[in-house]
Amino acid sequence: VTDRSQRWQPLRVRSAVGDAREREECTLAAFDCDYEKGARLGEGSFGQVAMVKATHPETNETIGLALKRMCKQHIVESGQAEHIQRERDVLAKIPANNFLLHLYATFQDRDCVYMLTNLCLGGELFSLIHTFDGDIPLEMKQSKFYATNVFLALEHLHKYGVIYRDMKPENILLDAQGYLCVIDLGFGKFVPWEEELD
Repeated sequence: VTDRSQRWQPLRVRSAVGDAREREECTLAAFDCDYEKGARLGEGSFGQVAMVKATHPETNETIGLALKRMCKQHIVESGQAEHIQRERDVLAKIPANNFLLHLYATFQDRDCVYMLTNLCLGGELFSLIHTFDGDIPLEMKQSKFYATNVFLALEHLHKYGVIYRDMKPENILLDAQGYLCVIDLGFGKFVPWEEELD
């Protein structure tokens, strides 16, 4: 859909990736999304990310979200189906947190799978640290702030039994207010634990 006049209709679809027996129904219902013309945010090895406008189902407020589109053929050819299913599972099972990517919905069409997530317009932490002029060290105050953001993201994941196994500046985005958002949970793993009480 490239024309703003064509809208995503509320629909029920199968989950984006996975064995047919394990596919769950997930809904994009109530999120009425429009592509913003020329609003491609990025392109990577897995696909493209574009900005969409959506009407929030509860508040009727128009919000900006990110829509990640991934080609099924490329996913299969590169052996990444398990990675993408794992990311979807982790994001779908943990409650929202300001320091983690928030998954609103997944859906698919004949050729692609899609993930609708929160929008982080501040760029990658990597780009803040490494510039064309060379590496720019962060001030101690900034370093402490960003380390605290990452700690809070990891604390939330650990609280729900998830370990994050792909920490690097490229997997950390900044939102419009300058807070960090940890993304790419495809290597995340559920590791159940029990708290021992003495």
